[in-house]
Amino acid sequence: MPDFCTCGAQLPPDARFCHKCGKPQFEEPAWREEEERAPEPAAALAPPPPPPEISFRNRVAVRAGFLAAGIMSLLISVPMPVYFGMLWILGGLIAAGFLGVFFYTRRTRQPLSPRGGARLGWMTGVFCFAIVTVFFTLSVLMISSRGGLAGFYREQFA
Repeated sequence: MPDFCTCGAQLPPDARFCHKCGKPQFEEPAWREEEERAPEPAAALAPPPPPPEISFRNRVAVRAGFLAAGIMSLLISVPMPVYFGMLWILGGLIAAGFLGVFFYTRRTRQPLSPRGGARLGWMTGVFCFAIVTVFFTLSVLMISSRGGLAGFYREQFA
C-alpha cells in the first residue's frame, strides 16, 4: 500500500480511502464468495407456561379480588334511598367482580377465560361478604355498648 495518495496527502496504514480527496486506495472485488453456511435451526421456543389457576392459592388473584372488594365495600356502605339501595348493592357486587378481573388482567397481562373470570368474581364476592360482615359486627358492638338496640332506637326516634 502506498504511503501517499496521488493528491499528496499522507495516508495512515490500512487506509481504504484518502481522508483528503476520498480516492479509494486499492481495488476490492465487487462481490466476495462467502462460505455458504447452513442456516441454524430455529431454536424451538418453549410455549409460554399456562397461566396459574384462579383460586385462593393464586396470590395475584387474591390481591386483585381483595382490592376490588375493599373498594366496593366502601362504595356499598354509602347510604342510599330504600328503593335505590338494593339496586346499588347488587350493581356494586357485580361491578366488584368486573373490577377484580380488571385488576388481575392489568397486573398479569394475561387474558382470563370466562371460567377464570367467574371464579375471580366469586372470590371477590366472598371477600365483600367478609368485609361487610366485619363492618356490621363492629357497628353492632358499638350500638350494644351504648345501652343496647332498644336504647339505640329510642335515641334515634327522639
